[in-house]
Amino acid sequence: MSTEDLPPGDPAPELLDGRLWVDGCFDFFHHGHAGAIVQARQLGDELYVGVHSDEAILENKGPTVMNLRERLFAVDACRWVTRSVANAPYVTQLDWVSHFGCRYVVHGDDITSDGAGEDCYRFVKAAGRFKVVKRTPSISTTDLVGRMLLCTKTHFIRSLEATLAGREGPGTADERAATGAAMAERMRLYATDASARQPGVINAWKGVNYPIMNIYERGLCVLQCRHVDAVVFGAPFAPTRAYLGALPYGVPDAVYHGPTAFMPLTYDPYVDPKALGIYEAIGAHEFADVNAETIVARILASRDRLVGPSLD
Repeated sequence: MSTEDLPPGDPAPELLDGRLWVDGCFDFFHHGHAGAIVQARQLGDELYVGVHSDEAILENKGPTVMNLRERLFAVDACRWVTRSVANAPYVTQLDWVSHFGCRYVVHGDDITSDGAGEDCYRFVKAAGRFKVVKRTPSISTTDLVGRMLLCTKTHFIRSLEATLAGREGPGTADERAATGAAMAERMRLYATDASARQPGVINAWKGVNYPIMNIYERGLCVLQCRHVDAVVFGAPFAPTRAYLGALPYGVPDAVYHGPTAFMPLTYDPYVDPKALGIYEAIGAHEFADVNAETIVARILASRDRLVGPSLD
């Protein structure tokens, strides 16, 4: 019997209306995933998130970019997730959902099909246990893969403030205003205190088409993380003494940087935090090498297999 045939642990004693189920691949977790999750959580009190195995995704859609362990870790970090469930079946099964006490399954308003072209939610829909939320527009795993493979820069936002105000971006004035309002509303939804670097800053240092996600997309990815209290948009590449002192809460107690290697630089961007005695280096950890460069390298190595299927 496979791991998809039998859910782990003892079954819940009853089905709870307030305990909801969401499942998916969640390959390099982005704010589109977070958008579906927060909408699902708003429908109840608890949210269980099933994550498909690498093997199930390969069979039904194609190879993943991130492995199951990495995808689970990303899901667990989302502030609206009560519990993640590994190896959830690709076609959502009522016995799995019921095993965890979830009465309803939630998914976006798009069609998700298995390898045979059938609706992955056909069983829960037939049982009247399916709820729909809106899919986040303009962001998907497939779209991000395309940005990496095609090296596009059309996703860049020159000024987040102007975009939110409807003064910048594609479309008519009314369309820009609507887009800006929707973006601002999602930021309010994600954080109670939303104050990540401008695209031009990172592109000047990394080149090519970095960052893969623009400042708005990256900011939302950080805001959805349960370990983050506030986000400062447009932070400089090198946090100076003056900048740190001008932060809303004053100079922080510590400035952390992980084991990610820098591009060749002519100076130390953390010279001021070090001089202030607040610089803290984060040592090596399990996911230290899971960064944008690694993800791009994985995608390029599997380019032929990734082009074509939808990866969300």
